[in-house]
Amino acid sequence: MSHCWRSPRPSAPRRCAAAGAGQRAFGENYVQEGIDKIAQLRDLALAWHCIGPLQSNKTRLVAEHFDWVHTVDRLKIAERLSAQRPEGWRR
Repeated sequence: MSHCWRSPRPSAPRRCAAAGAGQRAFGENYVQEGIDKIAQLRDLALAWHCIGPLQSNKTRLVAEHFDWVHTVDRLKIAERLSAQRPEGWRR
C-alpha cells in the first residue's frame, strides 16, 4: 500500500525533503499550486495526484500535468480529462 502525502500548502523544499525520505506520491488541492510544484520538482521521480474539486475549465491543465485525479464527480469531467490527455503521455 502506498500513501499520497498532502499537508497544508507545503513548500517545494519540504516536498523535496519528503521525497528524499522516500515519499513519491504527492496530492494537491489547488491545480495552479500543484503545477508550480510539479515544475519545481520535475527532476524527481514523483507521482502527482489532483485531490481537490475539479472544474471543467481546469481539466486540460490537470490532464497535462497530473498523474492521478481523485475527484471526478461528473461524466463531463471524465470525458474532458480523457480527451485532453496528451498522446502517449508518460512521466
